[in-house]
Amino acid sequence: EVPSGFSFFSGDLFTNPPRAWLDRVANVVRVKELPRGGHFAPFVEPELYARELREFFRPYRAALA
Repeated sequence: EVPSGFSFFSGDLFTNPPRAWLDRVANVVRVKELPRGGHFAPFVEPELYARELREFFRPYRAALA
């Protein structure tokens, strides 16, 4: 299965799904709750969003190097 990561940003419009639900539908390798960002995190907190993407992909980049 494809490794999956989930980032939940505080202030979103929806509540976070239970971890058991995520595990049921994906190969979850990372779940992170972040202190800010809301529903439009890439626009509101672009640096935080980009850092999350980098941290998720870091182990896979190292494996390909």
